[in-house]
Amino acid sequence: MIKATFYNNAEHILKFVITGHAGAGEYGKDIVCSAVSALSITTANALTKIAQINPQIIVDNDNGGLLKITIASFNEKSDVLMQTLRLGLEEIKEQYGDYLKIEDLVED
Repeated sequence: MIKATFYNNAEHILKFVITGHAGAGEYGKDIVCSAVSALSITTANALTKIAQINPQIIVDNDNGGLLKITIASFNEKSDVLMQTLRLGLEEIKEQYGDYLKIEDLVED
């Protein structure tokens, strides 16, 4: 199962952590894993190239799968991108809820 955790404060999504593998199909043919990967990698790239911020990005494919993106500075574009990622994952969860869990945590 893929777990996506969003860390929020009153105004922004501060970071997200995506771990695990969906297990919805064989390697290379898992539509859920592919969709989550495409959304999260596109968000990481867009934060840098469109929002023009430098998020901290940690990737670990060797130990069960991990993508962690932390934002230290925010702007309107970064907020929209993070909210769009959250929305996209919710849409995937609606159809493939057995393979994706989304959690929201509050941080100061």
